[in-house]
Amino acid sequence: MMAGIYHWRRTLKGAAYIAEIAHAMGAAVEAELGQFGGEGHGGRVEKASPKETKRMVEESGIDTLAVSVGSVHGQSSRLDLRLLEEIANVTPSPLVLHGGSGIHLDDLRESIKMNVVKVNIGADVVRAWMTGCQEGAMLDSGDEPPHQVMMQHASEKVSQMARARLSMMGACNHAKPLLRKLQEECTDLSALTTTALAA
Repeated sequence: MMAGIYHWRRTLKGAAYIAEIAHAMGAAVEAELGQFGGEGHGGRVEKASPKETKRMVEESGIDTLAVSVGSVHGQSSRLDLRLLEEIANVTPSPLVLHGGSGIHLDDLRESIKMNVVKVNIGADVVRAWMTGCQEGAMLDSGDEPPHQVMMQHASEKVSQMARARLSMMGACNHAKPLLRKLQEECTDLSALTTTALAA
């Protein structure tokens, strides 16, 4: 992931460089435009522009683009859906939202209709893990080691949260096409590796 912490032209140049290397190795590249703010970012939010996103996709060769349209890391937020729609209309690239844990559910559902294919929910994962550890530490472990009971409980909490979020975003049953694509890429990468080793 090429973060958008620099001026967008510098991000474009860096993303193009990374995309060239990554694609040669069979890897995908996500770039970021704008600032999402929130935890660890000083709260500064800077929205992406349709003009910059169009150029980023056309000139860098990236595979997905995370666009700042109002979401904030670790905080409740509402998206600028009009801006997201403008961006979706000028770029064919699949879009990504960072700071997804706090995005209003109505906005998430609308964003999915605008070519958003990935929503980062790191804060939700951390919160679920921490809650699971706290609850798990209080459970009777019986004959099991207490730390294993705690870790299993925390892991289940994260799984429950992830399943609920996937369902809320309408993402259930979408993995098969992605899995096929991944298998195709692995086959291509394996063939490339075999050819390189034979040479």
